[in-house]
Amino acid sequence: MSWLVRSVAALLVGLVLSFFFFWLMAGLVFPGQSNAAAAAAGVLALGCAGAVWYFWPNKPRPSRRAGTALMVYFAVRFVLFWLMPGLFSSDPPNLVAGAASDVLALACAAAVWYFWPKTPAPPSRPQTETSATSEPAYLPRVMFCSMIAGTVGFAGGFFGPMIFSPGSSAGPLIGIIVTGPLGFLLGPVIGVATMIRRTSLAALPRAASWLALQFVLACGFYWLFAEVFVWNSFGLMMLLATAIVGAVLFAHTLKHLDPPRAIVAMGVILLVGIAAMLVLSTFPPVMAPSWGKAPGAGAPLPAFAFIFAPAFDTSRHVPLYTIDRNQWGLEVLFVAACVGIGLLMVRIKAASRGHFDGK
Repeated sequence: MSWLVRSVAALLVGLVLSFFFFWLMAGLVFPGQSNAAAAAAGVLALGCAGAVWYFWPNKPRPSRRAGTALMVYFAVRFVLFWLMPGLFSSDPPNLVAGAASDVLALACAAAVWYFWPKTPAPPSRPQTETSATSEPAYLPRVMFCSMIAGTVGFAGGFFGPMIFSPGSSAGPLIGIIVTGPLGFLLGPVIGVATMIRRTSLAALPRAASWLALQFVLACGFYWLFAEVFVWNSFGLMMLLATAIVGAVLFAHTLKHLDPPRAIVAMGVILLVGIAAMLVLSTFPPVMAPSWGKAPGAGAPLPAFAFIFAPAFDTSRHVPLYTIDRNQWGLEVLFVAACVGIGLLMVRIKAASRGHFDGK
């Protein structure tokens, strides 16, 4: 199987670098000549892929680690392309936007590769039944909580308007579009919250990973409904719930698990980043609504506003302003990049001392 891993790695390197080389060639060497830029990028990417094939060591690399890093790279690239379509569809191509997006995507993929958990050494003695079952199983609990919360949210949004507001035009759509998916997406934070007391120091990275997934889902929900008044507040509540559970988990770790200094530093960095994202989401950047003009509009817009301000209200008329989702997304990505750099620095500093889990 080593030849298969070697071939796939060379192919993936060629695909990834072709994006970067295209933006470089189109912006510096062949401005306005996309065909020539694509050809030059293909040659350079092919050369790099050939170098990977030639210098590949005999032992195969873990496939899940490389596959996850690759998926993270393409996911970040897709999100950036979605958030900033004007920067990527310009003619000639924007060199700064392309290079910055590639660097950020590669940094995220490199962070996944660097922080990928190592395979634990086999235990020196067989585990007893008690020790084998002491670690919490997050996946079954998260799936169970997602199904329960999704069912409750769907039922409340589906039947609630029929009971309390029979003449409402929203009707069952609230349960299908908003409250049902919202309840299902709350599964990770509910699952982790119910298992905090059983979380050990060894299981702490898994709990943090589930909370990170919950935060990504919350940001996606907030971004999707950013221009819909009240519904965007559901995304803010998801962010707040994730922050609260994360803070409780951090307090439990400090009080009961006696964590090393590196773990404490990482927890502080994560909490500061979450707090910054909450502030950015509570006071988001604003812009004029793209679907109409509000009555009495014309005054200069503020740079940001409180999310529950009446000027955001879309229930009766076109609002004075709405959330600038693209700007908010860039601010959140910037905070996430700063958090990632801080975590990487802590990890490198701890590794340089020869023990990551030392105090």
